[in-house]
Amino acid sequence: MAWALRAAGHEVLVTTPDNFVPAVLGSGLPAASCGPPAELTGLIRREDLSAVPEGLVPQRYLYGRAFGRITAGSTAGIAELAESWRPDLMVCEQAEFAGSLVAASRGVPRVQYHLVGGGTPRVPARRTAGEACRT
Repeated sequence: MAWALRAAGHEVLVTTPDNFVPAVLGSGLPAASCGPPAELTGLIRREDLSAVPEGLVPQRYLYGRAFGRITAGSTAGIAELAESWRPDLMVCEQAEFAGSLVAASRGVPRVQYHLVGGGTPRVPARRTAGEACRT
């Protein structure tokens, strides 16, 4: 999930795979589908454990592959939105790579957060939204 923000009008738009749009809308935030439905558990189950390269932690490998597939399905949709909507800042979850790739390719500042514990966002202190807007 990536958040696109326009500072002038304080507008926020959440981009998310199609199956998460209802949850975002239910929170009261505006949402746009950026790609096909993505079910992390289902993507992980599709992976072949025998394909894990020696020396890698299987769980990390499986999660990386799953998030890579989500990125492949979401990047074009987020890029299209960024091209037409022109956000001033993008806020991207740490494991969601599409938003970060699009922000970098368009020169849009980004802030990265990581969900910890019960889903509480944690933004690294060294990279606040204000700092990102100045870079």
